[in-house]
Amino acid sequence: MKRNKYRFSVFTFDHSDGTLRRNERSLRVPPQTLLLLTALLERPGAVVSREELRRVLWPDGDVLGHDPAINRAINYLRTVLRDNPKEPKFIETVPKRGYRFVAPVTCTDEVVEPPLTGTPEPEEISVYGEVLKYVASPPVADNALPVTDLEVPTGSLVVEAEALAIPVTEFSAPAIQRRPGLLGRVAAQPRRAPIVYAATAILVAAFAIALAAIWHRPGNADGLTMGILPFEASGSEAPQLAGALRADLTDTLSQMPGLQVHAFHSLDGVRQDDANLQALAKSLHLDLLLLAKLTVEDNQCVLKLELIRSRDAVHIASLKYTDSLQGLVALRNQAQRDIFSKLHLGWDAALVNAGSTENFEAYHDYLRGWNLAAGQTVADRNGALALYQSAVQHDPEFARAYAGIASAYLNLARLQDPVENLREAKMYAERAQSLNPRVAEAHAVLGWVAIRRDWNTALCETEMRAAVNLEPNEASYHALLAECLAYAGRGDEALREIDLARYDDPLWSQINGMDIFVSGVARQYGRGVEVAWRNVSEWPNSAAARELLAWSLFDAGRYDEAVRQWREMAVMEKDDARVALEDKGLAELHRGGPKAYAEVRLSAIEHHLDLTRSHPGDFVPEEWYAYVGDRDHAIAALEETVDKRVPSAVNMAVNPMLDNLHSDSRFLSILTRVGLTLPATQRGQALRASLNN
Repeated sequence: MKRNKYRFSVFTFDHSDGTLRRNERSLRVPPQTLLLLTALLERPGAVVSREELRRVLWPDGDVLGHDPAINRAINYLRTVLRDNPKEPKFIETVPKRGYRFVAPVTCTDEVVEPPLTGTPEPEEISVYGEVLKYVASPPVADNALPVTDLEVPTGSLVVEAEALAIPVTEFSAPAIQRRPGLLGRVAAQPRRAPIVYAATAILVAAFAIALAAIWHRPGNADGLTMGILPFEASGSEAPQLAGALRADLTDTLSQMPGLQVHAFHSLDGVRQDDANLQALAKSLHLDLLLLAKLTVEDNQCVLKLELIRSRDAVHIASLKYTDSLQGLVALRNQAQRDIFSKLHLGWDAALVNAGSTENFEAYHDYLRGWNLAAGQTVADRNGALALYQSAVQHDPEFARAYAGIASAYLNLARLQDPVENLREAKMYAERAQSLNPRVAEAHAVLGWVAIRRDWNTALCETEMRAAVNLEPNEASYHALLAECLAYAGRGDEALREIDLARYDDPLWSQINGMDIFVSGVARQYGRGVEVAWRNVSEWPNSAAARELLAWSLFDAGRYDEAVRQWREMAVMEKDDARVALEDKGLAELHRGGPKAYAEVRLSAIEHHLDLTRSHPGDFVPEEWYAYVGDRDHAIAALEETVDKRVPSAVNMAVNPMLDNLHSDSRFLSILTRVGLTLPATQRGQALRASLNN
């Protein structure tokens, strides 16, 4: 058998069988690294451009991020050769041109006998997590793993993938304690009307929440953590599908034991370069990152996935799927299976597909509905509703689509006809739950209907805990549970849920609004002010962030600062009438204290000034009457609020502005009537105050 051998320094490279030796000791090197070495050795002394290397390494076309991949390939090859890039003996970087092999090279043809079987020589360098399509950065472990090639046809689906199998035990765990976590989004909003929402379109509640439908198997207290970055989208329809596919893949991967998917919103808008991703993944405590690109052109769908070990940017697997758009469900299913396989995770098809569909038309409409559900207009929400309804017409057993309908109605209830829309939301959530009780979104909708329509904190907690148990890494569900606990007067427990939400999505700034609200309920005013200032620093041009800060400062007794923040909010909104009111209020504050300022607010309410309509949460009559000690008017206003079934009445037992009413028997009677009680920490104070009256 004839073969080519390259010799340089103490190395011998046999091109025919792909073996590299140092002083006759075998080195195990991934095949594509050897392709790179071959390209350099074939032209010693000549510059090999990056474009030439790209064609050598990926002859069938481009992959995601080939420039950083070439950098890693070169760095890894230098590690194998023990080469110093600053004083190269083998590989020299030619700036803006490419690379040159500078050591003397000899090439010989020789005939050899077939190798004898026996014990292989020990490997000097071995790498785990190495990939064929992407060559990794320097090795970090001494155990080698076998290479596996994958070529799986599924109908018309063409799958191309090359990767190494990676045992889960090889990944290091972050020092912090692992726990089931979650995803979602909470919007900055006025403290009096907390708003929670998610671009993943899971839940869209009366305060504008949307959460993605994700089923996590409970109890993933240990194992790998993964972050899935926003998909790159190319083609006319790809932007309508990419976000929903990302959420759907998140849903599925989150179900497997040993894997937690975190930081859904923390990864939005990040730069996808190696240095930034490594730093971000470290701060988020992520073991793995998944990058993706979706292309939809002329009814052809191409999905590329790159699975990366975050601590050193090693590319574990590169997967490519091609199918017609009608094969989208098969493409999704195959991608799920392959990722599970690469991570050595279990596969339970029945669990993975629970609540989903195999019908393309239903799935396609569902993804498009998901895309619209994140919108904030009536048209967006009605559009999402229509697409979800079309999905269930194509597949009447599609539980997640029914949950989507429920969320759409819940979101519409915030803008129009709340009684009817909440009724529809409950009906469709119950339908989804009857089809599959593992759809967490349905539980979340039922929980929110319970608290906003019926003021039933016990039922809300039951349903929200069910959602958290099913999707323990969904930050939005922890935030919703926190709000429910806060209304029930359990502030400390609510703050713990907020902390869990932050752990799951640490850079998710929209959770600040809920944190500020819960901090006020728990009478942790210092925390509330700190979070509110951080919120302003993250959203410096947001008038809503200023409003949250103002309320936090007012609750904390920092009245001058609070009024100045309300004034700044009005300036940002170019609301001259509100600016004038806050100027007058500030003067009254300096003259007669906080009650004098409250009288300015009451005057605006009693005279029905137009400025009270732009921020109704700032001009709630019962709050300001209670604050100045006018209990009769405060109780009358509360009675009217309850009679009208105003959803915000659910917070009357924990609202700091109503503390002056806690010893009034009429107030306690109202609480009893709607099924609320004072927090345990305040009942004794209220009793003592009533005895002293």
